[in-house]
Amino acid sequence: MRRVIVVSVVTGFLFAFLPSAFAARPLCYGRRATIVGNAGDNVLRGTRRADVIVGAAGDDRILGLGGRDRICGGSGDDELAGGDRRDRIN
Repeated sequence: MRRVIVVSVVTGFLFAFLPSAFAARPLCYGRRATIVGNAGDNVLRGTRRADVIVGAAGDDRILGLGGRDRICGGSGDDELAGGDRRDRIN
């Protein structure tokens, strides 16, 4: 009984203080975003790898760069550019 209580308390403590990075991220083409903008006007750049980039609100500029990226703008007037691979842009 004591172990169950200790495990419950520790688990509850961990979930109460998880950083916001572990919060649910938006989806783009069914995949969780790896790079996310905010409500402002953002310039978001991908990496050499396959990224999932979501601009959110604001007038964003999103550059896919390398990798097979999935890029989703948002509610603003966005400029979206893929990279040198076969990217999916919405």
